[in-house]
Amino acid sequence: MTDHQEGETNLLPDPKVCVTQRLEPVGLVECLVKSPQRCPYVLAFGDGFFCRHPDCHKFVKSS
Repeated sequence: MTDHQEGETNLLPDPKVCVTQRLEPVGLVECLVKSPQRCPYVLAFGDGFFCRHPDCHKFVKSS
């Protein structure tokens, strides 16, 4: 996960901070940002978060 502390000047979504991971074969995109609760595109599910940003595939972490 990437570090993103609450109170930072950059609010999510921010391409400099956002990192996602594709969950295949279901096609969902997991948010890997630490504490993304304030992002309007995050969807909490269980212990994780999914990204619903229209460009979420641009934030995919390279392997």
